[in-house]
Amino acid sequence: LPLLADDAVRAFADGLLRSLREHDANGRGDLVASLRAWLSRHGQWDAAAADLGVHRHTLRYRMRRVEE
Repeated sequence: LPLLADDAVRAFADGLLRSLREHDANGRGDLVASLRAWLSRHGQWDAAAADLGVHRHTLRYRMRRVEE
């Protein structure tokens, strides 16, 4: 049963992230990396932006794109 739960979670996440991956694959940005950095820093804009080497406003813009 836990294996089924893991597969279900993975399928759900893949569905949510598919459009972000497609966006990034087309060379239009780094949305997946931005989301990963933001989540790993628990929503701390400055720390996540520093990890990515971008300005915090750039990260905020990318996260707005993720929301869309």
